[in-house]
Amino acid sequence: MSAPIAPRTPLAVTGACPACRRTVEWKVAAGGAPILCPACGAETLLTLGDSFFERGALDRCAVCAERHLYRQKDFNQTTGCVIMAIGAITGLILAGLYGALWLWAVLLLTAALDAVLYRLVPEVVICYRCKAHFRGSADLRAVPPFDLQLADAIEGRMGGGMTMPPESPPRR
Repeated sequence: MSAPIAPRTPLAVTGACPACRRTVEWKVAAGGAPILCPACGAETLLTLGDSFFERGALDRCAVCAERHLYRQKDFNQTTGCVIMAIGAITGLILAGLYGALWLWAVLLLTAALDAVLYRLVPEVVICYRCKAHFRGSADLRAVPPFDLQLADAIEGRMGGGMTMPPESPPRR
């Protein structure tokens, strides 16, 4: 077994404080140390799996210990929708003033901007159960993309709320 390595950058964890349920961000550079909530002062023990310190890979949620995680682009969806809406409205206005060719030109430029943003924006790892976000994990390849069927199954076993025990068995 290789010697544990420290991650290159501290892991930024954004999630709900278990005590006050406010959204807080913690920086985790080493595992097992209690972290204080800046809102209520409650101590939270964020535990990262051994794989994070050995390979930089997340294998479970540090907040709720759920083993099911997914990755997605770390981009605000509202901002993306606003960009696309501005492109569509601009295209429609220009099409009304100067002809339909302008609509297609603006829509193609908007799609090109979307493609560039998609390439530039990093990915974030998210817990299916508590929705905590993890930024700074070096190895995202082991975390699969979002799976709607799995999300529905986890939400179903939780009964719509966070009532599951902290240790959920891994899905086989």
